[in-house]
Amino acid sequence: MVDAVRSRAVTTSKETYNCGSHSGVLAEWLLRDDVTAYVDEDIRHAIIIAFLRLLESGRSETLTFPSSLTAKERAFVHMVAKLLGLRSQSFG
Repeated sequence: MVDAVRSRAVTTSKETYNCGSHSGVLAEWLLRDDVTAYVDEDIRHAIIIAFLRLLESGRSETLTFPSSLTAKERAFVHMVAKLLGLRSQSFG
């Protein structure tokens, strides 16, 4: 199981999508061959949508991803969390 925890408050939707130019960095990173080769596109999209919803909510919450994620998918979760300035932790 992978938990991603907000480590900072985001107050508006504009800040959510523009804080630190993370959206551009994230989009660029997602196009890398080493990422797309190992993590299915549908899984990548689901993970990113979960993070964006967390940021958009503006609340301090924990995201919990299924324990069925592969090692590469868990690594993807950790990398996205890091790019967005969030803290992540694996359990189990």
